[in-house]
Amino acid sequence: YHKVYIPRRRLMKLCNEPYFENAITNFYVRLGVGRDSKTQKPCYRLCKIVEVVTRDEYSFPQVENQPRVKTDKHLLLAFGQHTREYKMVQVSEKRPTAEDVKNLVGQLKTNRMNDEMLTKKGAAKLRKQHHNLVNNYVYTTEDIDRAVAEGKKLGKVSVNIAAEKTRVEIQVKGAEAAVADAKGRLQDAEVERMEADDAVVAMAEQKVEKAKEAVKEAEKRLQESIEEQNRLAKMDEQRMRKIKGSKKNQDWVKVNQRAKLANRNADFEAFKKEQLARQANPAEPKFDPYARRRVKPKNLWEVGGAKKSGVGGADEATGAGSGSKEAAPIERDDSKENDKRDGAQLKDGGPQQPQKWVLPRQSSNAFTFDDDLAIGGDIVLGGLGKKKALVRKRKGISLDEYQERKKSGTL
Repeated sequence: YHKVYIPRRRLMKLCNEPYFENAITNFYVRLGVGRDSKTQKPCYRLCKIVEVVTRDEYSFPQVENQPRVKTDKHLLLAFGQHTREYKMVQVSEKRPTAEDVKNLVGQLKTNRMNDEMLTKKGAAKLRKQHHNLVNNYVYTTEDIDRAVAEGKKLGKVSVNIAAEKTRVEIQVKGAEAAVADAKGRLQDAEVERMEADDAVVAMAEQKVEKAKEAVKEAEKRLQESIEEQNRLAKMDEQRMRKIKGSKKNQDWVKVNQRAKLANRNADFEAFKKEQLARQANPAEPKFDPYARRRVKPKNLWEVGGAKKSGVGGADEATGAGSGSKEAAPIERDDSKENDKRDGAQLKDGGPQQPQKWVLPRQSSNAFTFDDDLAIGGDIVLGGLGKKKALVRKRKGISLDEYQERKKSGTL
């Protein structure tokens, strides 16, 4: 019996493996059943493992330097003719004693179950099978998927709860569609059974039974999906409650609030100091390379009739009348209308010399513009109104003369 005995630590190690049931069936465990009513000593029974069943979840005792193991597997144990389900935490770690073996053999003889007694050959065969299965087992994709599903079912924390919730929601919708499809097939099968002849009634009955089984299976999957969805929702709620109720997180919230308030005060004080510094020492405006430069206007083209200027136009006009070649503008007839106007002026006493506006010499890169702009025959005077057009003659200088004057500096 020592060869086919399994202690609790061995069960804890193998309980979540896919080969667990095949590896421990027909083996023996030492089960604690309480204390003796007379001696108050612990009582144990050497029981045979008949089957592994799935029930409520429970945990094994914590082992040092190892994570806590959870499982939902129970053992169906037999002691003679008596069978009952027990949790694996009730199994002893110690080897069975001679008294335990004696009690088991006596119970088998009392119940006339001599065929159930273990032999040396049977014990060696069981031990060899157990060793080969545990050490040479090859995991398949189905085993891995089943292990992952069982881990989630046991309430292990998901790595990404949001992704799991999305996946389960899609799974629930698919299960609902599968249930509706199975029910539709069941209705079609029942209609076929009602319309079937006597020769094919049996086949129609079988089809209806299969459709009913498919409906039950689809409803079972739908229920499992809904349970998983509820479990994830509860897990998410617990996680949020744990985060909000954590003293460490609450302390960090207070620290962040104090830091935020300190930063706000620091910004306000810095702005206040900057404002005071600006008021105490008003700084000059900074140079803006894109701003328009301040320059004095300069005439490049002279247009106008006889008009007097208070800036020095009279002196210039006098100088022009005395025959100054440098200041005398060159006449230019723009049209026949100018010739007619010239004749009229000669009758009145000769042509009127246009007055020239002269400003102080400026830099060569200064901007220029015309003082007066002729618009529709009228002269606009600084936006102060319109003046009746005078009989005038357009005078000016040529481009070549302008270039010479600019080069010599006499412009």
